[in-house]
Amino acid sequence: VFIRFYDPVVSETGPGISNASSFGDFNLILRLGLEAGVILGIVYGVVDIFLDQQWLRKRSYGSVLLIKSAIHLVIIFSLSIWIRIEAFQMMGMEITPESMQSELADPGILIVLFYTSFVNFMINFIRQITQKFGPGNLTKFLTGRFHKPKEEARIFMFLDMKDSTTHAEDLGHVKFGELIQDCFSDLTVIENRKAEVYQYVGDEAIIYWEVGRGLQNSNCVMAYFDYMEQLNHRKAYYLAKYGIVPEFKAGLNLGQVTVTEIGDIKRDLAFLGDTMNTAARIQGLCNEYQVDILISESLNQQLPESISLKRTLVDRLALRGKQRTIGIYSIGLN
Repeated sequence: VFIRFYDPVVSETGPGISNASSFGDFNLILRLGLEAGVILGIVYGVVDIFLDQQWLRKRSYGSVLLIKSAIHLVIIFSLSIWIRIEAFQMMGMEITPESMQSELADPGILIVLFYTSFVNFMINFIRQITQKFGPGNLTKFLTGRFHKPKEEARIFMFLDMKDSTTHAEDLGHVKFGELIQDCFSDLTVIENRKAEVYQYVGDEAIIYWEVGRGLQNSNCVMAYFDYMEQLNHRKAYYLAKYGIVPEFKAGLNLGQVTVTEIGDIKRDLAFLGDTMNTAARIQGLCNEYQVDILISESLNQQLPESISLKRTLVDRLALRGKQRTIGIYSIGLN
């Protein structure tokens, strides 16, 4: 509204109005603009919630942008017409087919459509890029937070599919690839537990938390059980499509890691250090101890007490390449 109509110079059409006498008072235009902004924001939010469902998540970034942009364009156009009708009514002007036809041909509508479409495209583009890098990581790249290596505390979970080799042989590589897609699509439930995905490596996902977020409400552990519940909820789908219900095992550890940006051809965020190696080795012990989830002693010591979680010391051992022993704990729901 300000770009289109505001002029600080007092002219014959009135103070603060530039070539907009047919639209009435500038304050009226501004009010309508604010109304449109609120309505458009709410509608955008509702549409995005509706569109961000399973069927759209599996489409390419380009098709997602096109679908959302097309739907938003229809919404913007409809809203523009509604605003003009409301403006006519406020100014006591008669609404006729001829007047509406004239308004539809007004270049002002094209300006609104171009502006809102551009902003809409940029919002969706940034959202898709954010989804690619993970929540918050785009800002870290732009601000150069980890351009130089830094040491920070993190909680890591190594999540690995059980019997993946057998599943790949039984299903074939293409069908197994679809299974992995479905499994990691369902992994979005861990967002509610403030988790971030570091990497997908074959049938394995590496997930991490900032320490405070991971310990809060035992998010780092509950994320695993939420995921297992989601897979069980979709049991009928997996059985019908693949003949199996996928299961996962997990190993968790808390400790210091070095965080830095790496690469020139492809820029990425890397976590380096013994904390990750230990988490991977703990996950590898799940089969040996016949449990689904194991956590390290360092995480167990800081994990808040919870009546819903049962923790049991499984063993004290020196992991490969280590001299000192650490405690390994299994964890389950009461």
